[in-house]
Amino acid sequence: MENVKKEVITIKGMSMKFGVSIMTIYRKYLPNLEPLFKEKTVIYYDWQKAKELHESFNSKLKNFKVIA
Repeated sequence: MENVKKEVITIKGMSMKFGVSIMTIYRKYLPNLEPLFKEKTVIYYDWQKAKELHESFNSKLKNFKVIA
């Protein structure tokens, strides 16, 4: 169980780690993430998938336009 905990993240955890609002997490991240498991009222998500998603949203190349 200890190893699993290290690889999961909560909504609040994502918000703090990535420096974005909880509303942004709900709007942008959660539709693309599958919950791993629930513990009482807390839902855990895959940390690696959340990180990849965050990096794809914040990619420097995403808004890159070639002006020629």
